[in-house]
Amino acid sequence: MDLSTGFRNIVALAANLFNPVNKFNLMEAMNSWGPELIAVFESAVAIRAGRAAVIQVLDLAE
Repeated sequence: MDLSTGFRNIVALAANLFNPVNKFNLMEAMNSWGPELIAVFESAVAIRAGRAAVIQVLDLAE
């Protein structure tokens, strides 16, 4: 099974967020993502930053 470039970039993002030794090009990744993967990116960054609960509360308020 082959992953699209966008999904491969999401995997690379996840690896980089938790192990910064991994190479990751944010601009290249963002150019490969549509709205759904941008939302995954935002969630991953929020989780890594420890703000996932805040994001969830904001989403519930909308």
